[in-house]
Amino acid sequence: SGTIIGFLLLEQRDDRTMTALQVTPLSPVIYLIYLLSLPMLASFLITVITFFLAGLGSVGLRAITVTSLASAPLAPLAALTLASFAENKVQGFAFVKASIVLWIAPVSAYFLKSKWELAFGVVPLYWPCKLYWLFSAADSGIGFNLVAGLIYNGFILALLLQKFKKTFYNG
Repeated sequence: SGTIIGFLLLEQRDDRTMTALQVTPLSPVIYLIYLLSLPMLASFLITVITFFLAGLGSVGLRAITVTSLASAPLAPLAALTLASFAENKVQGFAFVKASIVLWIAPVSAYFLKSKWELAFGVVPLYWPCKLYWLFSAADSGIGFNLVAGLIYNGFILALLLQKFKKTFYNG
């Protein structure tokens, strides 16, 4: 869902919709919050449903809810990354295809049981995956990993918002 919003933002940049929005009573910030909250909500709901459809519901509703909440910010991260760095839709498709490589990092981290596992934390997808593994193993560290992941993904989101503003409104 974040990728769809990212392509919508690319389309709006091409059409100069975001520039035109600056002269309307609707604040561009409010519009962006609206656009980014939709994929977050959809991501949360889809993730909860997918856990049960995939047969991963044995960890319990609390674990699924926490993991789904931790993964929800990935949707606006995807949208803003795409909208901020791709110059056009063709480049956007290339970015989306290239980002699939990042999905390997959390899987690799699962098999790497050492202090180096945290190095995969630079990939935002690592943190929700780590939460699920901790819940599955009834392991400690859930609170730390939840907070660390939310802080890290929030920091990346803030950086992307700054880049987005420069790209869309000053570029």
